[in-house]
Amino acid sequence: MDILLLILAIPIGILVGLGASLVGLTAWPLVVPILLIIGSYSPQEAILTSMAIDLVNASIVALFYGRSSSIGIDVRRGLGMGVTAVVPSAVAAFLAFPLLGLYADAFKGGSGIINLILGSLIVLQAFRTKEVGSTESQEQDRNSVDRW
Repeated sequence: MDILLLILAIPIGILVGLGASLVGLTAWPLVVPILLIIGSYSPQEAILTSMAIDLVNASIVALFYGRSSSIGIDVRRGLGMGVTAVVPSAVAAFLAFPLLGLYADAFKGGSGIINLILGSLIVLQAFRTKEVGSTESQEQDRNSVDRW
């Protein structure tokens, strides 16, 4: 692994994770093209790295919401949904991974660059929306909670 990529990987991963968490998206629109174009990783490694970032994001968000006194997390339903999502995902991964080798160059051209640009715009918009609308959204959240 190139040392420059290693030095850039952690801050880029943190930025992508923050942006994806703010808008509730997966990290793959940014992580996969970056790793395929700049890092020249295999599609499998890029997708698994993106999934690892998403796992950390989901765990941190669940931890913060779980500690919040106003928002309760239904752990039993969450685990049920998680198991329900893992089984089809595992089947899809089992079927899709052999095909990734056939289409490995698809993300290295224009589509990877377009994904990277669009993903960056989504993250930037999330940061701008978070800064501008933070007080408005808090007021709306209070009003919606009061109605219930």
